[in-house]
Amino acid sequence: MKIPFTLILPAALLLASCSKSINNNNNNNNNNNTGGGGPTVTNFAGTGSAGSADGTKEQASFNGPTQIAIDGQGYFYIVDRQNNSIRRMSPKGVVTTIAGTGAAGFSNTTGAITFNSPNGIAVNSGANYLYVGDENNHAIRLLTDQSIASTLAGNGHAGYVNALGTAAQFNYPTGLALDSAGNLYVADNGNNVIREISSSGNVTTLAGSGVRGSLDGTGTTATFNQPVALCVDVAGNVYVADEGNNKIRKITPQGVVSTLAGNGTAGLQDGKFTASEFNQPAGIAIDKNGNLFVGDSGNNVIRKITPNTGSVITYAGTGQVGSTNSTLKASTFSGPQGLVVTADGQIFIADTGNNLIRLITP
Repeated sequence: MKIPFTLILPAALLLASCSKSINNNNNNNNNNNTGGGGPTVTNFAGTGSAGSADGTKEQASFNGPTQIAIDGQGYFYIVDRQNNSIRRMSPKGVVTTIAGTGAAGFSNTTGAITFNSPNGIAVNSGANYLYVGDENNHAIRLLTDQSIASTLAGNGHAGYVNALGTAAQFNYPTGLALDSAGNLYVADNGNNVIREISSSGNVTTLAGSGVRGSLDGTGTTATFNQPVALCVDVAGNVYVADEGNNKIRKITPQGVVSTLAGNGTAGLQDGKFTASEFNQPAGIAIDKNGNLFVGDSGNNVIRKITPNTGSVITYAGTGQVGSTNSTLKASTFSGPQGLVVTADGQIFIADTGNNLIRLITP
């Protein structure tokens, strides 16, 4: 069922895949877990079978959910990639489809909105907007109250053009994140760059030369390799899940790019920042203490990066493919990607291969 939606948000800006001061104490999960005390992994919503059913968290189904964002009232917005739709999930887990007919297309017609493999989402509280990275349409879409859609930037054709609005071009844009000034950052995956869309709709390149690589540097002297997900901290630093490089990169507000974690080798190695290894990191979020959580998709685990200690650890998952609900170290995932962290430390995960939204309860 496609329904109109209204975003009910506070004055503060909400960031895609980043935590804000949100209390979400709905821990009524639809699968039992086998853990005792301490953090546990459970299913929050989804049957586990591919589908597009709306309903309660026990009834709803997803098909390859990839990214997730949250608003000030604890409502989640989920990119249901294989269903070509955007889903909304209440704090209690009731799921509704707010945009997307399910067919692949590029239409802004009210009641018949279509996407083509969307793969990024951000929420703006100031104007009640949802931004969608419409990957295969090479565009950034905008959803307002009552499910009115428009194209914010990009014209549907793959390219690399910095310009205003639909005169700009992207090449498979994926992850999105907003800063406190309302600037939208885009992981322009096919162009291997990070783009910035100002509040007026002007598109520029924040970092990346466009050539595939892993060089640190300033602005367009740096290189990326298929960046896929983003997060912004309170100081305006942009963190990038640089999937093709198996690294986590950091971009300062001045455009200085550095490698925060990962040595570039695909693997599952904990340790200090650049001594660690990732395998296709595809989601990233930040908590209120500045700790980063990564959906390490190729390793089927959730990683934690603690900047204060310089350490990278495997936070949840054994590394094996599965859907086991248990303690952190005994749980299993299947290609987890996007995630968000609430103020009280709950982590909601788009467990892509399992067609589930999972919850880590502190």
